[in-house]
Amino acid sequence: MVKGKPINLVAIGEGLTAGMGDFSLSTYSQQYSFPALMARQMNVPFPQPLLQPPGIGGIPGLSAVPVQLPAPYQSTVFESLPQAPFANLSVPGFRAADALHLRPKQPLVFRHDAKQTAANLILGALYIVNGKSGELPSQLDCAVSQNPDLTLVELGYVEALEAAVHGDPKLLPPPGSFKKDFEHIIASLKKCGSNVLILTIPDPLDTANFSDLETAARVVKVEPSFLQAAYGFSADTIVTASGLIDLGNQILSRNISKLEAKDVLQAPLLKQVSNWVETANTILADLAEQHGCLLYDLHKLIQSVKKNGLKTKTRSLSSEFLGGFFLFNGCYPGATGHAVLANELLSLLNKTYGSNFPLVDVEAIAAQDATVAQRPAAGPNWPPIAPPPPMKPPAPVAAAAVRKASKPAPWRTPSLALPTAPPPALQLPPGYVQVLPLNHDSSYFGDALRAVHCTDPNEIKFGICGNQLFGGLAMGDNHLDGFIRIEFKPQGANSATFTVSLGEGLSGTDSTLVAPQLFKLPMQQAGVSDVPGAGPDFSGTLDLTTGIVTDLNVSVMFTNTALLALAQVNPGFPPTPIKFSTNQEIPGQYGSAWAKFEQRDDGFLDFIFHGSAFLPLGTGFGSGLLRFPLPMAGPSLQFASVPCNGTALHPHLHLSTMSSGLEASDYAPQIPLNSVEEYTVFGHNTSFGDEFHLNSPVLGGPTTGRSQLLGRIQVQFGGICGNSVPISIFSLGPGGFFAPGEITPISELFPGRLTPG
Repeated sequence: MVKGKPINLVAIGEGLTAGMGDFSLSTYSQQYSFPALMARQMNVPFPQPLLQPPGIGGIPGLSAVPVQLPAPYQSTVFESLPQAPFANLSVPGFRAADALHLRPKQPLVFRHDAKQTAANLILGALYIVNGKSGELPSQLDCAVSQNPDLTLVELGYVEALEAAVHGDPKLLPPPGSFKKDFEHIIASLKKCGSNVLILTIPDPLDTANFSDLETAARVVKVEPSFLQAAYGFSADTIVTASGLIDLGNQILSRNISKLEAKDVLQAPLLKQVSNWVETANTILADLAEQHGCLLYDLHKLIQSVKKNGLKTKTRSLSSEFLGGFFLFNGCYPGATGHAVLANELLSLLNKTYGSNFPLVDVEAIAAQDATVAQRPAAGPNWPPIAPPPPMKPPAPVAAAAVRKASKPAPWRTPSLALPTAPPPALQLPPGYVQVLPLNHDSSYFGDALRAVHCTDPNEIKFGICGNQLFGGLAMGDNHLDGFIRIEFKPQGANSATFTVSLGEGLSGTDSTLVAPQLFKLPMQQAGVSDVPGAGPDFSGTLDLTTGIVTDLNVSVMFTNTALLALAQVNPGFPPTPIKFSTNQEIPGQYGSAWAKFEQRDDGFLDFIFHGSAFLPLGTGFGSGLLRFPLPMAGPSLQFASVPCNGTALHPHLHLSTMSSGLEASDYAPQIPLNSVEEYTVFGHNTSFGDEFHLNSPVLGGPTTGRSQLLGRIQVQFGGICGNSVPISIFSLGPGGFFAPGEITPISELFPGRLTPG
């Protein structure tokens, strides 16, 4: 580099250099990647492939979710469609061999291959948009084509990380092939005149994704001896981040069972990964010396944080899970870690080339870093308890009962004939009062919490942030038992008002609130009750000729341990009733409610009710920072938590006194529990429209209007609860369609992004 000359800076690498976030790569984390921070301090252009949240995943150790582009809350996928080559060419999941050989290819989106899709977006978007055919450039080709003055090279970490999280050293490349690939990368960059700064490879065992016995016990608030007695852990057992979540959930729910293989690893096996990292770093040091490259010892920095922590002017961070240095995924540093690394590299450049690049203000970054705001569980550990029950394998999951499959009904031709006689009216019960038991299988309550963390005030207020945590919704239901009392008051011949009382309350079965990635929380001590002292808070008007209910207003109280945890980490969380209503003019109410009655043979009326609501929580309750609880807490119930401004709840309640009508079937589909699935709609059979009844002597006759639809359906399945599985359904536009949306009156008023359709 020539002093005083503008620098053309390029970076190649994997998720660390790309700026990977907690669960995905998106603009929320990309703007704090260490190359981006360096470029700002150096005052040089550094275009990045800024991805709209939720971005694209593919983090080792996390359960896979399908690649969805555009995803909910995305429009163009990129913050702006690419106009010029990106300077940050780092692709999550890239190995050193991938930098040479993995190239973009059609189709643009690979539903089950996040790495290939990311390569298409970051390395190939500009070429694909311009219709270039033939072989597209590799990561190294893209870097060389820009004739960089300085190239940052960070590769080799994914090789070690994947081998470690899978506990399989066979996934590591032979040192000889690793050296050959890296030497090719360096030689090609030097040939085009670039200075090269190589970063050594961190040891995965120094990250928050791998906790030894004492650290794991400290995180889940028990003594190490308990883990040894309850789970058979040895002194050299290593627990992964997913294992910590499972441990915490089991301890809080007092349901000790065998952990999955991905949760627990043995140190001797991981020692082979550490040995490979040491060998690979020796290779990198030798290559740097042979080719005249700069070398920064990232391995030593991460090792130092592991040993001594990291102190800023006002904060002390550690490398432990939720210690503030590593992201929630445990594999990559947060914004503050990137700032520290950027300063290390800037100092190296200043020392080597006599430049005077200013350093990043680490304290300012830390003040707004959500990773620093993570909070481990506080308070005392659980006291020693009696020896736990013997280990048992996870219980087999029984498929939910389903109705027997039948042929779909044909398109109905509407009839214009009027009924010859009105249907029989419902008969109110004797004394206008009835007390009926709920059907357990058909009655449940629960929630689908959309945990996010946003910074835009409008997104926070309306719960429309795209920066989603945990790979999807946190979903859970509790089936209900109990009696409901309904009192009617006739209003003329064909209607009656009614009020519903839940008596001493409805009790719920135990369940678990789960999300696809790194989240579980017990839902126990569950119940639904009337609002104390609120008078008639469950009421409506019944049409006796149809059984349909109008003017429905419902206020009830929900309780379970997951809601308790949410309240515990958010002081000031109000004990607000959950409201469902057909009156959409009630301030602050978003959602729907529906109810009907049907005549029974015994003279009573069966009652069916369903209500759902949407409750954005904003930024907390006076604290300015909303928090999401994690399954780690001691007897003081001081739960671990992460920031989650903009999170929204979707509480729902279903009550029925009717028989469920379900019967055993030979056809019981295998439900992919706690997963996200994507389906492409079949346009011929997918439409929306209406049936128009034309009352005209000239035209007359039935007519229909339909429009065929294109796009995708996202279905998320929760965990099993009794005989049912909660699901959520989200409609998406056609995959790979990145064009900006048209300006419409709705888009001009809407405070966030609108996807096409």
